[in-house]
Amino acid sequence: MDKFIPNFTFKNVFGLFFTKSSLIKQFNDYTLISLYSRVYLFHTKSMEILKVFGSTNLNITSLQVIRKDCDGLFDSKLVLGFEDGSIEIFNNFNDESSNKYKLHRKKITSIEYFKDNKILIGSLDGSFSTLDLDIYTEKITHINSSICKAFYNNNLIFCACNDRTVRIFDNLKLIDQIVFKDFIKDIFIKGEELFVILNSGQALLVDYKTKVERVFSEFKKFRNLVVNLNYLLIHCSRKVFIYEIGKTFKFIRSIDTDENIRRVDICNNSGRIVMFGKNNSVEMEDSGKQMNFFHKNEIIDIKVINDEVFTLSKDKLLIWSFNDDQLFIATKIDLVGGICFVVVGDEIVIGTDSNLISINRNSFDKNILLENKIYSLAVNKNHIAVCSKEIIFYNFEWKEVNRLTPKDTVTYSSFYGTNLFAFSCMDSKIYVYSYPNLDLKFTLYGHSLPIRSFKFSPNGTLLTSCGADKLIKVWGMDFGECRKTFIGDSLNVEYFDDELFLYYNDGIIYNRKFSKLRKYKSYERGLITVNDDFMIITTNQGLAYYSIDETGLIEGEEDDDEFDKVILKEGLIMDLKGYERFVGYLESIEENSNILKGEFYNFLVGLDLLEVLNYISLLDVTSIKIILKELEENIDVNIIFNTRVFIKLCEYHEEIVKSYENYEQIKIGLIECVSKIRNKTGELCFKTKMFTNFIE
Repeated sequence: MDKFIPNFTFKNVFGLFFTKSSLIKQFNDYTLISLYSRVYLFHTKSMEILKVFGSTNLNITSLQVIRKDCDGLFDSKLVLGFEDGSIEIFNNFNDESSNKYKLHRKKITSIEYFKDNKILIGSLDGSFSTLDLDIYTEKITHINSSICKAFYNNNLIFCACNDRTVRIFDNLKLIDQIVFKDFIKDIFIKGEELFVILNSGQALLVDYKTKVERVFSEFKKFRNLVVNLNYLLIHCSRKVFIYEIGKTFKFIRSIDTDENIRRVDICNNSGRIVMFGKNNSVEMEDSGKQMNFFHKNEIIDIKVINDEVFTLSKDKLLIWSFNDDQLFIATKIDLVGGICFVVVGDEIVIGTDSNLISINRNSFDKNILLENKIYSLAVNKNHIAVCSKEIIFYNFEWKEVNRLTPKDTVTYSSFYGTNLFAFSCMDSKIYVYSYPNLDLKFTLYGHSLPIRSFKFSPNGTLLTSCGADKLIKVWGMDFGECRKTFIGDSLNVEYFDDELFLYYNDGIIYNRKFSKLRKYKSYERGLITVNDDFMIITTNQGLAYYSIDETGLIEGEEDDDEFDKVILKEGLIMDLKGYERFVGYLESIEENSNILKGEFYNFLVGLDLLEVLNYISLLDVTSIKIILKELEENIDVNIIFNTRVFIKLCEYHEEIVKSYENYEQIKIGLIECVSKIRNKTGELCFKTKMFTNFIE
């Protein structure tokens, strides 16, 4: 019988209010916050989580609430845009079901209500699209420049682009553009005026009809702009300026903020400002206090003991309990300068940058055991190793039983059962001792920078180390030899059993012995911990929770891939592998136009023609020109294929195709080739006649 290999599925993030990429929307007493691939609906006053939205592993890059004909938030549609150019639509806040669509090749930068129950979507791939929310049909318009924001007003579409322009469209046709002297940081429209903040911090009011500019103000260290109903908020590093949006921008007030504040919004029913800090805190204006239930600083140690999760940062130790795949804080212990910890029965022993303390979990009595900076702690069933200037071994009555003097500052330590003790130092070596006699067994050296952590395999035959040199090394414990080296910028290695282990390298790498089984998406480089029921990865101040599938991992299964979870418009793309290879060819040729000559065209011809035609609606400007180049260089190789592809390109991307430098040569060449076929097969060949007429 084959061995069961657990497979992990991302479920949720806990312990976070805010990340550097979070998007925030405030609606009276409710706050929507994006955290990586999920959107959380909080009650603002209590910061209680009411709802969670999102079903992919992709980072959210845009979110919008569509409230047309809806009085309340919970009857509104929620639209999420993702890093891969896809969107997810929830019909209302009470319905967990959603529809997913792939409209663009690169990340979604903006989502706005358009008209007639349609939404307007901007993307970095140099196009915008309009999607009908009733029948889910779309139109895609390419504009040859990546879009930072697309919006709608007075029956016109405005696209703020990364080439310092605002382009204006009427009925999806370009009618005008405004060029600015600096890059656009943020923008919105009021009436016939654009409110534009440039990269320099200068705010301009621009009449989009006459293009007359007037300076509104200068904002130093501008961070973000918020428009919420009749309020305009300009957030700078230490101040928020609040304006009322009317015939003019009436200044209401300004409030001072801490440098720590990274996002702000306003409660439109009370006018109070809500502030979100990089220290994972939320603060209401005039409240005088921050809400901070979680870690303010990065989590630096994590352990799972029985059914509880312990996490440590410089500022606190949290104990989490489970309830239906949800993590809740059961205990919070505030600290100053936390570094490491171990749990011994009802005692939590914590090393800080000034002392060693013991805290009773039941009474919360605190005892200071040692007045020194503690670098590492390790425990087995008999003893505790305290690594400071010296390594002192204590029994559980805190009687010293032995000690070692390390050659350098200790960076990490660990027991293996009662037989081995090992520690690493700033000299980039690991010292392995037999225990309890403390005879040096091995000195493991091979890392070029200090070792962050290491782990014994469950059977004790291997030790795997993670270095600051971004290498993972696997050492045999029979002779102390290095058996394998992987590249991995990992903080730790976690074993599931004697063969299966996980580490970080731009994602979570899942290995069986020395062979990679799969790569899981990870939102931050963090500490990994795993048991028989779940995997948890720290995400700076929070926890990403992964459940274990009952079916297990099928060997050879692909890495995390969202293509199979998204409906690809136009039409359904069925050959997902082919589409991935298609995108791979385009990206390779974009980087080096001289490679893969002929190979890409042969690949295209070998695909199902209907699949290729479905791919065309998803192309960006560069990719369109690559396809045209292939058609030009192989004009008479497969005439029917070339003609069908060219017609489809013209249908979807007419302006871009006509702007191609050799457009006329391709058109004339195809007409000549099709005419030759028609002459050979007779005038009644309707298909070839149709091709010729269309191109002409």
